[in-house]
Amino acid sequence: MSKNLVGCILVGIVFLAFSPLARAQDQFDRSFLVGSSSHVVQDSAKKKSRVRSPKGAFWRALLFPGWGQWYNGKKVKAVLVFTAEAGLIANGIYWNQKVQSATNKYDRAFYENNRNLSNWWLLFTIFMGVSDAYVDAQLSDFDVSPNLSFSGSLAFPIGISLKAHLK
Repeated sequence: MSKNLVGCILVGIVFLAFSPLARAQDQFDRSFLVGSSSHVVQDSAKKKSRVRSPKGAFWRALLFPGWGQWYNGKKVKAVLVFTAEAGLIANGIYWNQKVQSATNKYDRAFYENNRNLSNWWLLFTIFMGVSDAYVDAQLSDFDVSPNLSFSGSLAFPIGISLKAHLK
């Protein structure tokens, strides 16, 4: 693993661990787990979810690493995607420079293999980031409230109601 990739990963981890977004997300998770279900329903009723465009998220994620996740409101995930893609780009550049400065064919083949592997991982990461942004935007208006009630129509008056109570 190259020094550039390790450095990018470490910077990303440190940024995520000490960022205000990580602390705010941690506090939200704790209050969600500790709070009552009626409190959660009131909070979700106050918060208006903005419907995101899947095509917009797709093109943003394709043009710039993490922009699609940022557009969807997933800031921590956007930083992770950006860090992963930037690290793989830096790793690919590092191995390409090693290929150009190789003196024998065995070293050159080794460096080319590592460069190509880094490029394949980059393509996979881009595909996953774009797919994640698209699916996240597609599900932006999905109801995640703990009230899972269903009632039938007038022709079928039987209904089902499930409620989750978090303690």
